[in-house]
Amino acid sequence: MKYMVDIIKRLATKSVEVNAKTEAEAIDYAKNLYSSGEIAFEAEKPQDLNFVARPIMKYGIEITEAYSKIITVEALSESEAIKQVQDRYKNSEIILDNDNFVDYDIGVFARGE
Repeated sequence: MKYMVDIIKRLATKSVEVNAKTEAEAIDYAKNLYSSGEIAFEAEKPQDLNFVARPIMKYGIEITEAYSKIITVEALSESEAIKQVQDRYKNSEIILDNDNFVDYDIGVFARGE
């Protein structure tokens, strides 16, 4: 699992992304990066630092767009009119484009590790 570990020193924060099995392992890894000098703050004292790990999750985000267009047809019934338009749409005789855009929605589709 990926974790984002925030290394906090008073009002300053540095973040590092690490792969680890647990939150504690992620914090240990970040502490080792700090100890080795790969992560540094100006004039810091180790006792002034706080390490906080947050798991990085994967999200499937779905975007749904809506388009609308009024098509006028002559028919003997409502169902026949709908069938005519369905056939024309399936045969690409009716095309909806950006001029027909009316709305969109963005939401979470799936969550996981």
